Amino acid sequence: MKIDKVYVCASTMECIASLIDNASVESSRYFLSRRTVLEMLADRGYDVVQHANLTSSLSDFRSRFGQQPNHEALGFCVSHLSNPSNTVQVAFAGTDAIKMGTVMEICSRIVDSGNLKSLIIIVQSKITSFAQKKLMNLPYKVEIIRLPCMLKTDVIARYYGLEKGQVVKITHSGPVVDSHVTYRCVA
Repeated sequence: MKIDKVYVCASTMECIASLIDNASVESSRYFLSRRTVLEMLADRGYDVVQHANLTSSLSDFRSRFGQQPNHEALGFCVSHLSNPSNTVQVAFAGTDAIKMGTVMEICSRIVDSGNLKSLIIIVQSKITSFAQKKLMNLPYKVEIIRLPCMLKTDVIARYYGLEKGQVVKITHSGPVVDSHVTYRCVA
C-alpha cells in the first residue's frame, strides 16, 4: 500500500475542509441543487438535455455562472418529452430567508410568462394565514403542501445528527409495495 499524502490537522473539521476546494461555497451549493433538479426532471420524462449538457461539471458551472451566481439566471423552463405543452418552470429563491415578497416575486415572473395553470408550493414549516390568503386569491389553482415533521429528539434524527429545518427522504419497502418514498422535515 502506497500513501501519497498525509494530512495533519488539529481537528476533524480542518481535515474535512482541506479536501474541499477554496472557491465559493455558494456556487457549489447552487451547482448541486441545480444538478439534482435536472436529474429529477429527467427521471420524470422532461427534456433537460440542453440544460444538463451546459453544466456537466462544477468547473463548467462556474465558468458559465461565475463564483457568485445570480439566482435569477439559474432558473429555466423545460417541457415534457411526450406532451410539450406540459412545462415546468424552475426558479431559485436565493440565499436569504424566503418571505411572502420573494414568493410573490417568483409568482409574478411565472405569471408574466403566461403559461401558468396551477401552482404547487412545498413548505418545510407552517405558512402564515396572511400568506395563505394572498395565495388563495390568485386566479390559479394553488396547492400548498406541508411536509410532515420529525422531532429532533427522534431516535433516527439523533442517530444521523439531523438539525432543525433539514429535510429527510425516507424509503419504505415491504411486501405490499416495492418502495414508498416520503419526506420529513426535522422540527
